[in-house]
Amino acid sequence: MLPRPPACQNLFDKLKARPDARYSTMDITATYAMVSAGLGISVNNAINHQDGYPGVVERPINPHQMMEIGLACGENLAPAAQAFLDFVKERLPE
Repeated sequence: MLPRPPACQNLFDKLKARPDARYSTMDITATYAMVSAGLGISVNNAINHQDGYPGVVERPINPHQMMEIGLACGENLAPAAQAFLDFVKERLPE
C-alpha cells in the first residue's frame, strides 16, 4: 500500500481520524474507479474532479480545507505546458 499523501495525512491528524485503509493509489482515474466499484471512499482535491463514474458522490469537507501548491515555469512554454498553466490559473485562487 502506498503512503498517504502529506495533505491527506495532515487532514486525518487534524481530525484525529484513523482510517482503516486497505487500498491506495496515486492515480486519480483509478481512485474514482475504485470508489465507483464500491471499494471505499477517497479524499480528493476539487481540481481532480472527474465526471462519469456511477455511484460516486462528491461532498465538501466541513470545515473547508486548504492545500498549498506551487508551480514553477520558464518564460517560453511549450503549447501543452501553457495550456496546463492556463487550466490551473482558471481553477485556483491566487
